[in-house]
Amino acid sequence: MAYEKIKSHEEYLKIAERYQDCKPDAYKSMSFQEKMDFFAGVYTDNILLWDENGDELPTWKVNTAIWDEFLSHPEQFSLKDIHIFMEMLDDSCYHPSSIDTVDTIAKIIHNIACFYQLEGITYLLSHLQEVPERGRMIGWPVTLYLLIRDAAYAWMKEALKTLTPDALRLLHCILGGEGLPKALLVYYNYGSETELARKAELERTISGLLR
Repeated sequence: MAYEKIKSHEEYLKIAERYQDCKPDAYKSMSFQEKMDFFAGVYTDNILLWDENGDELPTWKVNTAIWDEFLSHPEQFSLKDIHIFMEMLDDSCYHPSSIDTVDTIAKIIHNIACFYQLEGITYLLSHLQEVPERGRMIGWPVTLYLLIRDAAYAWMKEALKTLTPDALRLLHCILGGEGLPKALLVYYNYGSETELARKAELERTISGLLR
């Protein structure tokens, strides 16, 4: 990741002071890499959105603009950029804003893959093993849930036919919740009747392809 998490209150105060003069429209002049670094900085609490009194800092608007841009314009990314966001996945990083979480990273990855349709979904499923271990506990199930619940499901089913046996086995393990804490297994049994039926269909299809 671009930053380490804040370790002390003194460090918090120094960072808060650094961004007091940040302009709300600063994102307009940022390069792609600067936006990525800013996004990762908020995600790890290195770029603060509020001061000690709970008042919004100018960084709030910058963060919101970058967040919206990344989610709304996946066309600016290549499929290889998925790996940059995968590297950000960290189950322990939950910012109090509630938007810069593992879920947000997974949604951006999802939108990039969907922009490239079948090619994108196939690419994503083929590279799930590259999600860092620190982000797999939530990053993996959220990624699959997003695919299952919307129109990407049709591409997902088609993509299964071209995946390697190793990729299929990993996908089957993720769908089955293998190795996950009991608290997260509840997540696997949650969803609409359609979503749960799709999940079961995927597991059956993968089992058939692995025979």
